[in-house]
Amino acid sequence: MQNYVIGALRGIPLGSSKRAARMRAAGKRLPWLLPRGTKYLEKRFQFVHVDDMARLLVHLLNRPASDPSLTILNVAGRGEPITVQRCAEIAQAKIKRVPTRAACHAVLRLLWKLGISSIPPAALPYLIGSYTMDTTRLQHFLGEEYARVIQFTIEDALRDSFEDRG
Repeated sequence: MQNYVIGALRGIPLGSSKRAARMRAAGKRLPWLLPRGTKYLEKRFQFVHVDDMARLLVHLLNRPASDPSLTILNVAGRGEPITVQRCAEIAQAKIKRVPTRAACHAVLRLLWKLGISSIPPAALPYLIGSYTMDTTRLQHFLGEEYARVIQFTIEDALRDSFEDRG
């Protein structure tokens, strides 16, 4: 699984420069940059386990033809969203605090320009925001099947993304 949040948590310098390649070879990790202020550590995220998504897709493909042909669902693991602080703990990621959002953007822009990071500076709002969805419609749609289809919690889904890490 890969997106900007997971990339920031992994901290792998995935840029295309020779310096990034040397950093990867040395096992160096980039910190997750956040502006100062407790509110950024309290922002919340949701994750879904890849196995739960696969079960959901199978469920959708096997539903009766009489069901509505178009259903829009927000999908996330079971349970409450988790904080940035908890995400970093699970990923064993270092958080580096900088004075302001503008400073975060400037550092991201520099890492991007130097070919060290694969996270573009335009992703900053996603990295420091709180993006959660209401999954009530999914729960109602799946009904009694919800716990069978969505088996992992949000925290377990994230934790599993880091278990194979060396």
